[in-house]
Amino acid sequence: MLNRRPLAWLAVLTAMPGLCLAADTPKERSCWLRDGSAPTNSTVYLLCEQGFLFTTADSGATWSSRETGVNERMRGLMFLDNNRGLIIGDHGLLLATGNGGRRWQKVNVGTQEHLMDIAFVGESGWVVGYQGVILHTEDGGKTWKQQTSGTTQTLESVFFLDKDHGLAAGW
Repeated sequence: MLNRRPLAWLAVLTAMPGLCLAADTPKERSCWLRDGSAPTNSTVYLLCEQGFLFTTADSGATWSSRETGVNERMRGLMFLDNNRGLIIGDHGLLLATGNGGRRWQKVNVGTQEHLMDIAFVGESGWVVGYQGVILHTEDGGKTWKQQTSGTTQTLESVFFLDKDHGLAAGW
């Protein structure tokens, strides 16, 4: 789910034509942009499904790529601030960083289902995925608990208005 910061997204749209030609990105490597997060007006992170991300800290004037070290398909990205971020993906993949995406560590969330979307309100977060999986954290993503969704259908999107009111949609 994209954070809604108009100035940051204007920078992304302006930079998109040249982004995939960034100097430190291998030319033979594909990038299917899956998600983005803008924790400030000048900082944007863009997730490539193939396991890396692009980042800018100057409203899109310059971009660099950062590796995650993982080859699983990545589907969702959320940065809580400039340093703390989470990536979700296939086979129960959840990666966490505390240093702006320079290093990523796997977090065991207790499922092997494909995870499809992620949403946060403050330190409370939710992840949804295949087989009706809903995961919840109250500590910024350090620990996760599975919640009952009442369905075995895939949940593809999640959105919360506040920490008590949210929606999940899927098949």
